[in-house]
Amino acid sequence: MTEDDLPVASLIVSRHGRVESVNQQGCLLLQRDPAEMMRMPFSVYIAPGNLQLYLSHLWDTFKFLGHTKECELHLCLRDGTSLRAGLRSQAFLRQEESEETRCRTILWRLPEPRYDVVGARRLFQELPYGAVWLDVQGLIEEPNPALCSLLDYDPVSLIRCSMKRLFPEWSEEAALTASLQDRSFRIHGIRRDGVMVPVEATLVPFSERLGRRAGLCFVRSLVEQEGLERRSMRAAELERQAIGRELHDSLGQNLVGMAFLADELAADLGADFTFAPEKQPEWSQKAKRLSGLCRDTSKITRGLVRGLVPVALDEGGLAPTLRDLADWVGTTTKVSCLTSCREVELPNEVAEQFFRIAQESVTNALKHSGCDEIRISLEVPREGAVILSVRDNGAGITPEETQRFGTGIHSMKHRAKMIRSHLSVRSDDEGGTCVTLRWTSPGPVRGGPQGSHGDASEE
Repeated sequence: MTEDDLPVASLIVSRHGRVESVNQQGCLLLQRDPAEMMRMPFSVYIAPGNLQLYLSHLWDTFKFLGHTKECELHLCLRDGTSLRAGLRSQAFLRQEESEETRCRTILWRLPEPRYDVVGARRLFQELPYGAVWLDVQGLIEEPNPALCSLLDYDPVSLIRCSMKRLFPEWSEEAALTASLQDRSFRIHGIRRDGVMVPVEATLVPFSERLGRRAGLCFVRSLVEQEGLERRSMRAAELERQAIGRELHDSLGQNLVGMAFLADELAADLGADFTFAPEKQPEWSQKAKRLSGLCRDTSKITRGLVRGLVPVALDEGGLAPTLRDLADWVGTTTKVSCLTSCREVELPNEVAEQFFRIAQESVTNALKHSGCDEIRISLEVPREGAVILSVRDNGAGITPEETQRFGTGIHSMKHRAKMIRSHLSVRSDDEGGTCVTLRWTSPGPVRGGPQGSHGDASEE
């Protein structure tokens, strides 16, 4: 029996993947002429998304001589359509001309999986979170009820609407990049009344488009999640303040009292030491050392309390608190810390996050940059915008290092998201690292005069 006598499509492929012979059934299945297929790599007839699967199948076939290997994939036909097919391959040794290994492959048509249009549409309509079909131009083909409810729009008014109009931060390139990395990305949607709604978007593009539809985008509201995160961070801040007050009111006061007692003990030992005069210098010195240790520990405690409870934040606002932070750097390290901060009135939760990000930026600069100067600035360049920047003159930072340093930078980014602001960490053009936090207020921001502090003001 020859190859043409077989009732199924059959072909023989060389070890290099080239077609050496194909029967009549194979030509009919692939809609190709025999002369056209001869000496052509069979991989050219494999759908692009299945190429790696076929190459692995071919490798395994030649690797295990005499064993049968099977797989399912899609073939490209002459008319541009694809065919779902099954492959059964077996390697054998042809000894007619030379002892070279060949592979006989049998192909057969497989039924396409049924697509339940009614069930899929019902699922799309009943999703508890927003979803939208997009056409090849990125315009909305159909929104589901959950998305219309989230943004308070009528379904008809959203058809043929661009994603950029509903989500100003939407970028098709960013969406595709996130999709390739199997992750979602955070943006903001605009409700019909103009209120910004934080959402998490996930794009599912289709390589084989369903009609005019090129992708499906899921949109999940983050309003409750961000509220929970804000409440968690506020609870952590209150707990931090409680610990700071306890340190100040109990441990700090006890240390001050111990220092006074040690001073009195040292004075008494120096004045009257008749029972053991030979021990007077030694014991008097120990009392003085005890007094010094108490005062040093009290100083450390005050530093901890300053970090846990920035008193100036409640009493005078953000600018004085940043100046206190600069004073602490100047008195506890050899690094000069200069400030140029404009007085500005911010909501308490926003001011707290500004201070914590500045504090973390200064700490990172002291730990990693090797700098000898840090500059903190707080500006109001236009109505409704506030910019905090922390610059150092150290070694700078690369994009890879921003990922490696991890916890500190991720913590700052998380705090920035809590107040819906933008944070950037990059190497400054003049050298060193620059951390910039940009916050836009929904209403006008009242700014006061510019104030300088540190070595710069003395110049």
